[in-house]
Amino acid sequence: MTIGVAPEFTSFLRPINFVRGKIYDLVTYGVFDVFIMICIVMNIMTMAMAFEGSKPDYDGILEKINLFFTSVFIMETSFKIIAFGFSEFWSSGWNQFDFFVVASSILDLTL
Repeated sequence: MTIGVAPEFTSFLRPINFVRGKIYDLVTYGVFDVFIMICIVMNIMTMAMAFEGSKPDYDGILEKINLFFTSVFIMETSFKIIAFGFSEFWSSGWNQFDFFVVASSILDLTL
């Protein structure tokens, strides 16, 4: 589906700061994107497993799995903000969408 398409962040310069540079290397590494995609698909499958009348234990397990995936997505967004810088992060439409989804997930957890 995205074979041969260069990600938007390839135009970003690698930060000089050691820690930001290492985080940049992580988030621009192809395996990182594959890991996030797998987490997205697994999270969708987990959300689809919920049904009316399920046992509380079952719901509790699904909630814990959802919390795990939400934590992964929060870390992804945080790492990208650190790696790219706030202004560069916002220059990508996908990052804006990711931030909206993560912020919505945090709001859902707090409510």
